[in-house]
Amino acid sequence: MDSNKASSTTEKSANRMNNSNNDDNKAVDKSGVLGNKEDFSARTKLAQSMAARVANGASLNQVAFQNNMTADQAGLLLSELVVRLSNNSIPQG
Repeated sequence: MDSNKASSTTEKSANRMNNSNNDDNKAVDKSGVLGNKEDFSARTKLAQSMAARVANGASLNQVAFQNNMTADQAGLLLSELVVRLSNNSIPQG
């Protein structure tokens, strides 16, 4: 019986972790990788310097590693920067 209780407890905590991860993902989806306007400037500078290093021949994996990210996270950051900057540069009219 003790092993069943342990298994049940483990499953419950795993479910809680999955639910909190889903909540975190929803929060990221709403604000995007670049986040709110307060940290947009800092993240823009980071993404621009990362993009410059990639453009100069560094691999995305290397640039991501140097910034304590995965390549997927770095790619998301760069792509969101491009989208936001292109949206800001298109004249609304």
